[in-house]
Amino acid sequence: LSIVPFDPIHFEFCNFAGPFADLASREDGAMLAKASKEAITFLDADMNVVAIVGAIETHKGCAYLWAFFGAGACRHLLQITRHVRAWVPLLGMIRTECTVLKNFKPGHRWMRLLGFKRETTRPMKRWDGVNDFHLYARVN
Repeated sequence: LSIVPFDPIHFEFCNFAGPFADLASREDGAMLAKASKEAITFLDADMNVVAIVGAIETHKGCAYLWAFFGAGACRHLLQITRHVRAWVPLLGMIRTECTVLKNFKPGHRWMRLLGFKRETTRPMKRWDGVNDFHLYARVN
C-alpha cells in the first residue's frame, strides 16, 4: 500500500464502496483539496485508489476528519487504520471530530479503532433531515 498526498483527480479513480458511492461527486475532490489542512490517498500495488482521508480545520485547534473508501479497501483496512491512527495526532490539532451515519456500523467500528469516542447518545439530524448521524471526537 502506498500513501501519497491527496489530489482531486484521485476522486475520478476511486471505485467508491457502500454509502460512499451515493455521497461522492466529482466536485467533492476539488472542494476537499481546497478546504483540507492535510489529506492523503492510499493506493494499492496496482495504483488503484482504495481510500482517501483528510482533515479540515474547522477552527483553531479543531479539525473535522473525512474519509472515502473504495471497493478494494477491505483487504487493506488494517494498514489504513494503523496509518490514520498515527497520522491524526500529527495534524497538530487539540480535537479532531468526525460524524458517522447512524446505521453505518463499519464507520462506528472504525472510529473506535482510531481511538475516537462517541459523544452523542442519540443520533443528530443532518441538514437534509434524512440521514441521522453520531458525532465522534478524539482529543490529543
